[in-house]
Formats: sequence, C-alpha cells, structure tokens
Amino acid sequence: MGDSQALVPADGHLQEVKIQHINLSLCSKGSELMTLYWNNIIFKSNTTETEKKVELVLGNFQIDNQSEIDPIYPVLLQPTQITAMSRQD
Repeated sequence: MGDSQALVPADGHLQEVKIQHINLSLCSKGSELMTLYWNNIIFKSNTTETEKKVELVLGNFQIDNQSEIDPIYPVLLQPTQITAMSRQD
C-alpha cells in the first residue's frame, strides 16, 4: 500500500486490499463437488466528506466440476477474451 498513500485526497481516506488468488472447494458428504478459483482481486474504498466510492476488480475466475472422476465438462464456467474480430457482425 506504499504507492496508494500518494492517492489519498487531503480530506479523505483510501483503503486498498490486493489478493493474489483464492481457491475454494465446495464439498458435500466428504466428496468435492466443485472448485472456485479467483485471481488478482483488488478491493478499493475511498471515503471523503461528501461521498464514498467502492471498487471491486476480479482479474480472472473459473469454476471446475469435481463431482465426477472424469466429467464431460470439467470446466463449468470460465471467461473468454473478446477480440475485435469476434465483435464484428
């Protein structure tokens, strides 16, 4: 948070939390059902006398299917990059 201190307004307060990654497993009755993964998580909060601004940034995430030994769809949800080529109609 060393560089963040220069961004604090004279009449406000800035907080910033950065988390490299979180890996969470959801289990039921001793077996793993799915794994959730997030990386590059940034939470910023800026409070002044007149307003409060909160920002949450998720760099990437993925949800994996762990409910079967060899699942048909091992990745349940994963974002993809949108390129200029795919935006053209």
